[in-house]
Amino acid sequence: MVSTRLRLTAAIDPASAKLHVPITVKLTLKNTSSKIASVVDTSPEYDFEFVVADSSGKEPPRTALGDRMSQGKFVLLRSNRQDLEPGQEIVSEIDVTKIYQITQPGTY
Repeated sequence: MVSTRLRLTAAIDPASAKLHVPITVKLTLKNTSSKIASVVDTSPEYDFEFVVADSSGKEPPRTALGDRMSQGKFVLLRSNRQDLEPGQEIVSEIDVTKIYQITQPGTY
């Protein structure tokens, strides 16, 4: 199902990463409707589910945090309801290296 009210876009920075350097996914959630849209914001790492895989489809090992997240073993310390006006957007960033152990060069 495609929403006509909200649009989510993702960008990776840097596009080409080096070992031991954070890899950031920038997520932008935009209200594309003519009405107010309400969203719940807890923490970007927990608000969105994503998977990292190499060019052969294999996931790299997860960090301890990544393991807890994949097993649902975490505690959310905050939860905010946010109303997005038409055209308004929320920008969040996730450091992929906090969730996955990216230790091998390659295309992910």
